[in-house]
Amino acid sequence: MRILFIDDEIKANRDLVLYLQEFENHHVEWLERPSQVLEMEIDLLKSYDIIILDIMMPLDYSFPLNDISIACQGHSTGIYLIKKIREKTDTPVIIYSARGDVHYLEKKFMKIRFLQKPVSMETLVKELISMTT
Repeated sequence: MRILFIDDEIKANRDLVLYLQEFENHHVEWLERPSQVLEMEIDLLKSYDIIILDIMMPLDYSFPLNDISIACQGHSTGIYLIKKIREKTDTPVIIYSARGDVHYLEKKFMKIRFLQKPVSMETLVKELISMTT
């Protein structure tokens, strides 16, 4: 399975990504900056089987200036990214976040699931399977 993992917390997620790669044999591409997603070509974004992203990530220096004002109008960076991803693809998305108040996004966007950090490896793998089969 090809997984796009978007989260700025390197230390907190290293074991999770290694587990998915080493023990579950998934190809995981990890992006640390939200702007990297905005820069992706549509075909590349569509090539992933699933996208896992954190909802609360800082805007980085290369975030397009016209997107910064939109992203900051009452939306977190992750929610803004979901909107931009949905403009390009309907690839399933798992919101992987410490925030517990974003369950409403499952109803607002197609093919979205929420997992609250911390999550067990087994729970994540079950969710990956259920969303891609």
